[in-house]
Amino acid sequence: MNEAHLSISEEKELTDILNNLGCLTSFTKLDENNFHVYGELLTKFNNLFTNGSIDIASIYEIAKGQTLFSLIIIRYKAVIEHPSPHGIPRREHLNELYPYILCDVKGHYGKTIIRPETITDKILELLSRTEIDFDCHKGFSKNYHVLTDKEEYLRKKLDSQKLEIINKYNDLLIEFSESECLIRDHKAMREDNLSKLILTTIDLLGNNL
Repeated sequence: MNEAHLSISEEKELTDILNNLGCLTSFTKLDENNFHVYGELLTKFNNLFTNGSIDIASIYEIAKGQTLFSLIIIRYKAVIEHPSPHGIPRREHLNELYPYILCDVKGHYGKTIIRPETITDKILELLSRTEIDFDCHKGFSKNYHVLTDKEEYLRKKLDSQKLEIINKYNDLLIEFSESECLIRDHKAMREDNLSKLILTTIDLLGNNL
């Protein structure tokens, strides 16, 4: 994973978003010497882009009272070819920023993935039951697909309040690697979804995730 620094305008947009939240105790930009360390941490997770290239563009340490986490801004580049009736595919060049949140959590969740459920998931579930459902929140179980190697522990930690926080988001992706957690969604960085992602993370961590 390489470095792909934010432009001056992109950095200003990001700091404006963080300032506009108003509820943060502090946010501190880390220098590029930290990029390699965070890049290594991200390799522990599977829920990343599989096509194109991803590079770290900026990292902030964020605090809300005793709640601490890292905001990693990823630059995603890819070339997508769209079919054309004339035989020559149209190429679309993507260069977007995506917010990832990395945090330490209490306890050890093993390898756990929580993501929005797809039609394919529902079909496969009819053939072979691999995911876990939560009777305490059927709406969450309908909307989200959960895979884990520590089912009993996860059921104890994810009570109905935490499940409701996740379910309200509609498009949240959470992956645990033991006591480290990666939180993101599918959307490129915009003020509304970045603010929502940060506030949701604060709610989850504040509820002892």
